[in-house]
Amino acid sequence: MFRRKLILFAVVVSIGLLVSCSSDDRRETTEVFAMESFQTDGVTHSNTLTYMKGDTDMRNLEVTGFLIKDKYDENGEYIETTLTFSHSEQDSQENPDDQVVTLQEKSTIMIPEDAEYPYERELSDEERQKLRDHVRDVFKQHDLPTDLIRE
Repeated sequence: MFRRKLILFAVVVSIGLLVSCSSDDRRETTEVFAMESFQTDGVTHSNTLTYMKGDTDMRNLEVTGFLIKDKYDENGEYIETTLTFSHSEQDSQENPDDQVVTLQEKSTIMIPEDAEYPYERELSDEERQKLRDHVRDVFKQHDLPTDLIRE
């Protein structure tokens, strides 16, 4: 009896995964993290939004990314911020459509000044929305695409 329930559970989970992955909706990843940087011997603070869309066998994969990265030197002094918009499609023969803007103002949010590295945190639904709104506002201020960010 236990084995039959286990098999039934595995089948239900597999079908659920197939159905959730086969939808054409974009999957969103929101991240807030800080880590040591080998490029500057300092640290970077990052806010990211990533959207993926594709069918179950990963054909027709489309990836759109929004990245805000504050860079600091080994003494913790702020260096610069880069905003990166990236969009690529698997079936496209072209390189990804990347747009990068460099700023001289800190732009990441939700990372404490005294964060221990590496730093990463899980976001609540409210915090994910706050991050979306923040990325949209910052990108819009610098004439970068924002129409692909969820409301």
